[in-house]
Amino acid sequence: MPSQTVTPLRVVAVVAALVVAGAVAVGVGSLLGEDSEQGLGAIPAPPPSSPSPSVSPTPLEVSGPSPEPTTPEELKARNIAEAKARLVEYYATTAEVANAGYADWETKLGQFYGHPEVWRAISRVYQRSAEAGDYSTGAARVESLVVTGYEPSDEGLEVVAIDACVDFESVRSFLADGTEVPRDAATPTRYVISYKMAHQGLRSEWTVNEEVRRAERTC
Repeated sequence: MPSQTVTPLRVVAVVAALVVAGAVAVGVGSLLGEDSEQGLGAIPAPPPSSPSPSVSPTPLEVSGPSPEPTTPEELKARNIAEAKARLVEYYATTAEVANAGYADWETKLGQFYGHPEVWRAISRVYQRSAEAGDYSTGAARVESLVVTGYEPSDEGLEVVAIDACVDFESVRSFLADGTEVPRDAATPTRYVISYKMAHQGLRSEWTVNEEVRRAERTC
């Protein structure tokens, strides 16, 4: 169950998720809002024609946690490294779930959502796809991560704002019968998505607390 956090959710044109209309991000269905017909979901087993999940869905290398910090600057550097690594892990896990037919989506992806509004929005889409039996192939490529903001906290509730350049070129979305869902030609396959990654407290995980798609910002 996602926890409450200090970071409010900002919804801009698109519900928080990892996809654009018709162009499935990380093997995820399009999220244009509450009534979107395509989406994310789980099925008992992956379709026979669905390939195995990509072992390395992103080419971006993100450093892991630094040694125990002794100064505010070192703590900030470690938090930023962890937030970036967690976002890359989020993309990798989403690709794994999508490529495997969305099996166990709630167990595998629920841990990444830190704001209840984000969770409610995405869970509706996943569930619809679970019932429909949709699936995806391929994986989004996180090409770069640029930190645009940092909010310190004495309670371990830091927030890191990140602009991610994500390439969805290799991702394809399918209905249960194998029919491919065409991409929206008006949406670029590579563009910027802004995130707020929030720390859930000392010795806790980082979560996705906000996502804003910026399809007008190609990268």
